[in-house]
Amino acid sequence: MPTQPSMHVTHMPDEGVMDSSVLFFVSVALDVLILEKDIYHAPFWI
Repeated sequence: MPTQPSMHVTHMPDEGVMDSSVLFFVSVALDVLILEKDIYHAPFWI
């Protein structure tokens, strides 16, 4: 199989690669999504 870059990220890059503000935004977004699922008991975003 030819090796091509995938559009799907299978792992988080090292912290040095991403800006700290991006990491903060991602962590907050994940917290919000998890909180939404806990409140409504339904994955609205999938």
